[in-house]
Amino acid sequence: MELNRVLKENATVIVNRPYAEALKLACQPFKSTRDNIKGIVQKGIDTPEEPSIAIGIQVENYED
Repeated sequence: MELNRVLKENATVIVNRPYAEALKLACQPFKSTRDNIKGIVQKGIDTPEEPSIAIGIQVENYED
C-alpha cells in the first residue's frame, strides 16, 4: 500500500468510512466536524514523532 511506503508505522490517517470498510482497516470511527478535524491535525503536528531522550557525549583526546 502506498501509504505504508510514505508514512511512519504509527501515523494517524483520516479516511472516509467506505474506504476503511473496503480495506477492512482497524479504525476508530468519529463524527467529523471542523473543530475536531482541526484538533486531530494540530495534535499530530504538536506531538513529537519519537520521545526525546537525553544523549551523552564523551570526548576522547588521543593526541597526548
